[in-house]
Amino acid sequence: RKVYYTYLGEEGGKVDIGVIAQDVQKICPEIVDVNEDGYLSVAYDRLSILALAAIDDLHIRVKKLEDKVFKK
Repeated sequence: RKVYYTYLGEEGGKVDIGVIAQDVQKICPEIVDVNEDGYLSVAYDRLSILALAAIDDLHIRVKKLEDKVFKK
């Protein structure tokens, strides 16, 4: 799920959008990094690759369903 946030300690900081690292870690731990203080962060550059792969997979599944429904 998407969340809106501002970085801790930034007074009047800009609102950003992201994901909850703990949620991502449950399904794809290889794109979540832990720093020396134990804070989690998401490697968004790697997340985008996974998102594109998921979109491609969904496209294939939709195409198969369309072929089944429309008897192509």
